[in-house]
Amino acid sequence: MWWKIRRPARGGASAGTDAAAPGAAAATRADPAIGSRAEPGREQEGSIAQRYSPLQLAYLGDAVYELLVRRELLTGGSGRDTPASLAELHRQAVALVRAGAQAAALARVLPRLNPVELDVVRRARNARPKHNVPAGANVRDYRYSSGLEALFGFLFLEGQLARMEEIFRWIQESNEKK
Repeated sequence: MWWKIRRPARGGASAGTDAAAPGAAAATRADPAIGSRAEPGREQEGSIAQRYSPLQLAYLGDAVYELLVRRELLTGGSGRDTPASLAELHRQAVALVRAGAQAAALARVLPRLNPVELDVVRRARNARPKHNVPAGANVRDYRYSSGLEALFGFLFLEGQLARMEEIFRWIQESNEKK
């Protein structure tokens, strides 16, 4: 394999010993970010919620949530007709993923979340980003939208895709009632 190279052994051992390159263990270890197991004999440290910062979860969750919204718009889910133009699709997607819309969506699904999910939302909502709030959002909406995004990032990394879809369905149902 490419990561195994012949090196002289350290500490006085014979020069003909096979030694793995320093990154070999890391190369054979599975990626914990996608829910795989670590190498045998090693336990993974903590849950996803503890391994990643709330803002990292929100970073991933932003992409996951937008992908779900785009899929919903494109497939015409919930009996809606698919818009004729890409410009209209984009306009609708932006309206649904802006901070105010995400904050309102979180407020509607908050009572249905379990304690672990509520903790993820709380931690993300209270996180202090090192960047400014976007011009079109107020601070409260931006923090609540970060909470929703972190929830979706957490569920995605945990592999709880059915739960993620269920929460997204609740959001879509509440959007239709408005």
